[in-house]
Amino acid sequence: MITKETIFQYLDALANGVDPKTGEVLEDDTVLNRPDIIRVLFGAKEFLGKTKDKKTIDNTHPFKIVDKDVLIDSNATMTNFVTSINDKNIMHNTKKLRYKIVIEWLLKEGYLTMDESDKKIPTEKGEEIGISLEYRERNFHSYTVLTYNIEAQRFILENIINGNIK
Repeated sequence: MITKETIFQYLDALANGVDPKTGEVLEDDTVLNRPDIIRVLFGAKEFLGKTKDKKTIDNTHPFKIVDKDVLIDSNATMTNFVTSINDKNIMHNTKKLRYKIVIEWLLKEGYLTMDESDKKIPTEKGEEIGISLEYRERNFHSYTVLTYNIEAQRFILENIINGNIK
């Protein structure tokens, strides 16, 4: 039997554009990355959250950095970097940091932008801090992925610690 927690984890991963089994970022052109589908997934999660047992008390605390040793030596995707942060900083009853929050902040602050096909790309400002677009190939399929070098990771981590990214 599938648990409610597993359902929440799958819905959260899919709504954040991540394969719940592998942790890989879903390609931009997948149906799961359409804004209407993302809203439905978050809505389903919210709806299921309202159907909790009345005896259950939600005492989830906000995400907080406790262990700063989360940097990945090589260029990392945002999913891998946020997973590293969460793995070392999630305590009992604390929320996870969502990678989409970080991406939205990078877009808002001008480190990333959207190209004509609605794909995220680094701006000159983003490249200066260590964000790059990397071309990859898997199973005869090529695609691009944003990567963050150690300097970009350090910059993002500092902004999380300073409360700029919430």
